[in-house]
Amino acid sequence: MKNSYKSLTKLDSIEGNYKGAYENHKMYILYRDSLDNEETRKKTIQSQMTYDFEKKEAVANAEHKKELEKQELFANEKSRKQKVVIAFVVCGLLLVIIFAGFIFRSLRITRKQKDIIEEQKSIVEAQKQEVEQQKQIVEEHQKAIIDSITYARRIQNSLMPTEKYIEGVMNRFIKNNKN
Repeated sequence: MKNSYKSLTKLDSIEGNYKGAYENHKMYILYRDSLDNEETRKKTIQSQMTYDFEKKEAVANAEHKKELEKQELFANEKSRKQKVVIAFVVCGLLLVIIFAGFIFRSLRITRKQKDIIEEQKSIVEAQKQEVEQQKQIVEEHQKAIIDSITYARRIQNSLMPTEKYIEGVMNRFIKNNKN
């Protein structure tokens, strides 16, 4: 219809029917505009729908990316926290092992020292018993010697004249010699 009115407009114009050409031209414009409006509207609607779809898809992709980034950040943070906790646990275990090693070493040294002290104590007690035995032997010998000296003194005293007797004999001798 559009093309027909265009051809009629040209034909009326050539024939000099300007009024008919004008009317046909108006009809041509009307059909052209209506066709253009429908096509334009269809294209506009299609473009609008494509734009809306792409916009929604872009928003959905952006939200999806944000969600993935959040999840990734959360996972990284969780992983970092786990690494920190593991590091603290490992350090704590190492400190406990080192502390246990020091305690074990000091207990072993203390046991060795205790064993040495026990051994020295038994040696000292054995020496003490030996000294006590020797002391008893010396005391017995001393008592025997003192007893023997006492016995010898008694014997000497019994064999030797007393001092009074000697004095008396000397006095008699002196008297005899004076005379």
